[in-house]
Amino acid sequence: MRIVEQYNDKELHRVFSKKKNSTARDFTNSIAPDFFEEHIRPYIEKRIVRCLDIVQFNPVPLYYKNLQNIIYEDDRLQVVEEDSSAVFNFIREKDGLRYFLSIEHQGQTLHLKGRQAVTVTNEPCCIATEKKLFIFRDIDSKKLLPFFEKDFVPVSKSSEKKYFESFVRNAIKKYRVRAEGFSIIDQDSLPKPTLSIECDLSGHYAYVLKFVYDDKSIYYANRHTEQKVSCHFEGDEVKFVRLKRNTDLENEYISTLLSYGLVNKDGPYFMPVFKKNQLQSASHEIINWVNQNHASLKKAGFTVAQQLTDKNFYLDRFEIRMKVSEKSNDWFDIEAYVEFEGFTLPFSIFIKNILSDEREFMLPDGRIVILPREWFESYRDLLSFSRLENETIRLEKQHFSLLNQNIQGLSSDFRDNMLSLVEIDSSPESPPEQIQAKLRPYQLEGYSWMYRLYKNGFGSCLSDDMGLGKTLQMLTVLQRIINESEPREAPGSKIIQVSSQLSLFDSVAPLPKTSTKASLVVVPTSLVHNWLNEAIRFTPRLKVATYVGMQRKPLMELCAENDLIITSYGIMRNDLPEFTKVEFLSLILDESQMIKNPGSKTYQSAMQLQAEHRMALTGTPIENSLTDMWAQINFINPGLLGGLSFFRDEFQYPIERMGDEKKQDKLRKLISPFILRRTKSQVAPELPPVNEQILYCDMEEDQEAYYEREKSKVRKLVIEKMSLDGYQQSSMIILQSLTRLRQIANHPGMIDEEYFAGSGKYNEIIHKLRNLRQEHHK
Repeated sequence: MRIVEQYNDKELHRVFSKKKNSTARDFTNSIAPDFFEEHIRPYIEKRIVRCLDIVQFNPVPLYYKNLQNIIYEDDRLQVVEEDSSAVFNFIREKDGLRYFLSIEHQGQTLHLKGRQAVTVTNEPCCIATEKKLFIFRDIDSKKLLPFFEKDFVPVSKSSEKKYFESFVRNAIKKYRVRAEGFSIIDQDSLPKPTLSIECDLSGHYAYVLKFVYDDKSIYYANRHTEQKVSCHFEGDEVKFVRLKRNTDLENEYISTLLSYGLVNKDGPYFMPVFKKNQLQSASHEIINWVNQNHASLKKAGFTVAQQLTDKNFYLDRFEIRMKVSEKSNDWFDIEAYVEFEGFTLPFSIFIKNILSDEREFMLPDGRIVILPREWFESYRDLLSFSRLENETIRLEKQHFSLLNQNIQGLSSDFRDNMLSLVEIDSSPESPPEQIQAKLRPYQLEGYSWMYRLYKNGFGSCLSDDMGLGKTLQMLTVLQRIINESEPREAPGSKIIQVSSQLSLFDSVAPLPKTSTKASLVVVPTSLVHNWLNEAIRFTPRLKVATYVGMQRKPLMELCAENDLIITSYGIMRNDLPEFTKVEFLSLILDESQMIKNPGSKTYQSAMQLQAEHRMALTGTPIENSLTDMWAQINFINPGLLGGLSFFRDEFQYPIERMGDEKKQDKLRKLISPFILRRTKSQVAPELPPVNEQILYCDMEEDQEAYYEREKSKVRKLVIEKMSLDGYQQSSMIILQSLTRLRQIANHPGMIDEEYFAGSGKYNEIIHKLRNLRQEHHK
């Protein structure tokens, strides 16, 4: 009932009338025949068909209505439950061709001539004849109605050939055809799928699926695509070949494409599912997808083709092959090639494209290969920090973190050694026996980490929190390095332990220098004596000297006599010509943030110092910007982060101005093997426990009396101020008054120089301090 009401006069008036003030009757009487046939009739027929769909399979009575208000049982219509089909009949005779339509229903053929028929809907066709309602889903009524009045449509012999090639051929494609005088042959053939790269309706690249039957190509659109029919004339004989589609096999091929991650879009077009970062380069991803899946498609029976007017792409597979050799202690030699189908090219010819983000490259045969996005993500950083010699890529070993773990040729021993640099908790080294201290576990880890980097030829930056013993860890590393350098002891010298008791006949020979080169520690002026004291305390076997003060010895002389020289940043700057004459064994910067400004004389002086190995200590590697870190990293491992200009463009600006997380990850990957930072909270379980105790104490009598008097004055002052000026204007007086009361609670002497009595808090803390001192606590 709801569907029927959608096309009553009132509803038609609401939908189609432009004169909303008119009545439904006025609108019905004024409908033009052309407007009714073009707009209103299709609207009504759609709803009638929906009603017939319900009536066809449900016991709903349907009547043919002759008079307006009278319905007779004899006028009841039988709705045929199954859809009927029209049969196109073609009879070829000597003088021409005859054509007529008939109805086939439940295996019986019903001729139309002489029957009374009423058209209920045009398309799809519903016709009532002889108290039966026939529904045709594949034809419109205009093709059927003429044959209720005439037997056939004649076609002359002269027009027969053209009629066969057009009307008859199309009828054989779409409908059931009964033929006499010519033949219709159904041909069974297996489809061969073709995936063709073409432009879709919007001009973008897409995959078009076609099925090739023998020499005929059929676009995949949906399951109801018409059959292919060809017409052949052999003398006086006419033969039609109807190619029967194997929809089951076609659907299997379609399922295969869907299993590869493609989605069907807009008829015959298939597309991959793109990620957000692939949308801007969708055409390139279309080609790359074929490159990656070419072997699988070929194995599944697909032929891959392209029908593009502007470019000819390479569609087959290609792979990169890399081999890394360690011919030097300072760099890797990377030999890389790209294997295409039938030829091989050196990877070096693609470097320019990768560094300039250009994905299209023309191969020697003129085809264009699309370089995979993964190449740019995996190799751009590696190529940025390497140099090319002939076809070999040369990479400094300090950039080992840029090597993909899948690259062949890198020795497993070296790879494991490199990975151990990052894993701080790997088995710690034993400290040298000369160290006069017991290192905590985290200190052993820090010492072992710095030593492993030294053994592999890398500098290091220890960035532990203050108070975790960075100086002790560094002295332990220095002692180990000096032990392993070329020793040189004075002949016949007798080493006497300082802690031993000397006899009257013992003489103390000066400690001999233990290595051919001295090591240099550069520290802020305030830490010179602290370093000297800790070196004497923890490494008593080393000869240590300071290069400070007005009356300092010549540097060359000190280096010849001592293992370790301690100087300040100011002296290093002022005496730079003297320092550059010496090549040190190890060079250490304490509080290395002192060189954070690459334009400063301090940084430039530190970079001119010569040493076999460099290390740094700092609690704050970054104070203002990432440039601070670049300066310190560039000191310990020159070139690790590239030049300053490159670093700013590649890392600093993207990270600081745009918050680029990918750049942060890349930077972290580069520096993490060479900088170690631990906080007190990370190593807290290894530190002595801290006890907190809250003590409550009463005021002394004189203090309490003083407090009460002052409190009364404050209360009166605040009340008067608030009554006159309000709360907002009195806030400063209130704050000052509360601060004054708080000071009195601590000790009245803080605000009153004439107060000489006691304080409860003061007496309690003096008592506690005396107890701590007597128990030898810090």
